Amino acid sequence: MKSKPLAIFLQILGLGLAALSGLVLLGLYAFPHIHRLGQGLLGRLEEACGCTDHFAFFDHPIIYSFFLLVAAGFISLAGLSSYRILKLARDTRKFSRRLTALKKDRLSSKLETAVQATGLKGKVIETGGPEATIFCYGYFHPRICISANIVRKLNGPELRAVLWHEKHHLRSYEPLRILVVLMTKKIFFFIPGLKMLAEKYSLYAELEADKAAALERDGKAPLARALYEILGWQKFKVIPGLGISFFSPVSERINQLADDDYSPKIKVANKRTAGQACLVVMVFSLLAFSLYKSAGTAQADNGGYCPHMEASFTRVCPMMASDSAPPEQGAQAMLCQP
Repeated sequence: MKSKPLAIFLQILGLGLAALSGLVLLGLYAFPHIHRLGQGLLGRLEEACGCTDHFAFFDHPIIYSFFLLVAAGFISLAGLSSYRILKLARDTRKFSRRLTALKKDRLSSKLETAVQATGLKGKVIETGGPEATIFCYGYFHPRICISANIVRKLNGPELRAVLWHEKHHLRSYEPLRILVVLMTKKIFFFIPGLKMLAEKYSLYAELEADKAAALERDGKAPLARALYEILGWQKFKVIPGLGISFFSPVSERINQLADDDYSPKIKVANKRTAGQACLVVMVFSLLAFSLYKSAGTAQADNGGYCPHMEASFTRVCPMMASDSAPPEQGAQAMLCQP
């Protein structure tokens, strides 16, 4: 049976791949038009072969301006996405390196016993310092990091329950999944409902790990006590927005441990999501119409033949580059120089 977090993760991944494919296809189709319009704006078509019958800005300012905005939008989206991905990777690496730099040479006896009992030998590190946190980190070789003050605060069964919970995240490569979800959310922020779908994934991943921990020999009572102990502890630290799986003491986890039939209700769609969906559909519809309109307009004045379309892909004279040029343009084509 497929787990619910995995199903949500695949939905997010599918939305991201679909959006990426759509943008790539749209870019490939729009680039010749944008390039041709840019050449016309800069006057390079006249400089190339003396042609003056092209798609000019003053003839169609609205369509021309829209294509320029589309080009600026593609560049801005690429730049913003690159910045967000680099910032996510940098912040994640900075946090994990700062915490793991406080790694103890040897695990405390209490933690060593819990590690042996949960089969996590070589997968857990204990850190010193004032911060209290538990998290699973590492994309392809995940490990568990737990603060020494957490180890001191929890008793043996509670500590084992926490490790069972984190072991589930380790086995499912949760840090890698979180990284993919965060990257998809940051790059394709314009997809309606994606943000709430990502939040839903994070919650269900925690609930599934709790269910796995509750099935172990200590049951769910030690995990519930550990959550209660940590929930009111001000020192405990969780930093959202990093490619790390934190032990998050959210109230929904306690509700599930108290009631086996509990199911959180999360709305993926609301009025804001509907507004975003309408805006996205309107923008893409306007873009498709402009692409169609610009192609038709560019060909209308030349008997269905637009030599400058081919100028988007070749540096030779467009009339020489096409075998479909009208016969009356043959003499002009022979005189045209690259």
